Amino acid sequence: MKCRLRVFVVIVFISLLIVPAINLTLGRNAMPKSFPETFKKLYNLDIIESFIGYAGYAIGMSSDPGKVVVGHDGWLFLGDDISSPITTKIRGVDDKINSTINAIHNNMYEWNNFFKRCGVKEFRVIIGPDKDSVYSEKTPAWNRQSDKKILKTLTAGQNLLFVNTYDAFKIAKSKFIMPMYFHTDTHWNELGAVVAFSALVKTLDGSDLNFHAEPTENDFYLKHSRAGDLAAFLRINKFIEDQVVLHKDKSIDNLIIKKYDFESGKLISKSKFSQIGAPSSPVLFISNGALNNVKVLWLRDSFGTAMSPFMVQAFKETLQVHYGKVDASTIKNLVKAFRPDYVFITGVERDALSAFYRKSL
Repeated sequence: MKCRLRVFVVIVFISLLIVPAINLTLGRNAMPKSFPETFKKLYNLDIIESFIGYAGYAIGMSSDPGKVVVGHDGWLFLGDDISSPITTKIRGVDDKINSTINAIHNNMYEWNNFFKRCGVKEFRVIIGPDKDSVYSEKTPAWNRQSDKKILKTLTAGQNLLFVNTYDAFKIAKSKFIMPMYFHTDTHWNELGAVVAFSALVKTLDGSDLNFHAEPTENDFYLKHSRAGDLAAFLRINKFIEDQVVLHKDKSIDNLIIKKYDFESGKLISKSKFSQIGAPSSPVLFISNGALNNVKVLWLRDSFGTAMSPFMVQAFKETLQVHYGKVDASTIKNLVKAFRPDYVFITGVERDALSAFYRKSL
C-alpha cells in the first residue's frame, strides 16, 4: 500500500509539472491574449485530472476517495461523501439505527393502513442493496461490513411490507456468473433488477395476477457499454468500458408504451419500450401488452430504471415519480386521484434510513 501511494504521489507531481505543456500543445490556437486568462488556460486541470484519475485507477487507488473507492478487478464503489454508505455499514446496526428501523417499520404500516382505506390491494417496499453489500469481496481489505447488517434487519423477519432483497441477492449470487451490478456505476443492471422484481412477485397474492416464469441467467446477455457514474466522478469514463447485462425478451422490446403527464392528462409520447428513468413529476405509462390489467403507483428512484422493463410488462398502468420529488400530501393526492391497485416503493440501501420513510401521510 505504501509503495502504491508513493507511486501515485510521484505521478501527481510529474503531472502538475507538465500541465502547461499539455494545455499549450492542445490549445495553442485558442490561447487568450491577457496574462490572467493565459495563466488560467495553461493550468486548466481537466486533462490532468483525467490522467491522474486513470493512473490511480490502474494501480488500485482513487484520486477522489470521498466519492469513489477503487476495489479489486476494476470494480468501483461509492465513497463515503454521499449518504456515508461505508462507515454506516462498517458500524452496523446499533441502538440508534435499530430505533430508526423500528420507526420506519411502524410508519410504513401506517402508510399501508391509509392505502388499504383507499382500496389499494397490496403495498410493498423494495430496497436495492448497495453494490458493496452484494460484492463485498471486491471491496478493499479495510472495508469490512459489520455482521449486524442494516439491510438484513430492515427487510428480513416477519415484516411483510419490505421485500427481502438481502436473501434474494445472496441466493442469486451463488447461482449467477454474470454480474448483477455495473463495475463502474452505482446501479444494478437488468439481471440485478429482475432478482429484486422476482422477490417482489413472490410476496404478492398471485391468485388474480399473471407473471412469466422467473427469469434465469440464460434470459440475459452481456455487451460492452460506456463506463458509468463512478468512472465519471474520477474523470476516467472516456478511457475505460463497462459491461451491461440486458434481457433477451423481445416481447418487452415490442411493447407500445403511451406516456402521459398525469396532472394535465396530455400525451407525451407513444413508442416502443425503452428503459424509463425516474420522472421528477408524476408520469403515467400505459402498456398495450401487459400481463395484468391493473394500476400501480410506483414511487421510485434511479434503481427503478433497470427494473422498468419488468414493471411495464407485468402491469398495464404504472404511475411513476421519483420519491425524492414528492411530499406526503402529493402521495395522498396521487392515491386518491389514480386509485391504484398496488403501491410500490423502490429505493436503494444507502438511502433506506432517510426521512422519506418516516413521513406521515
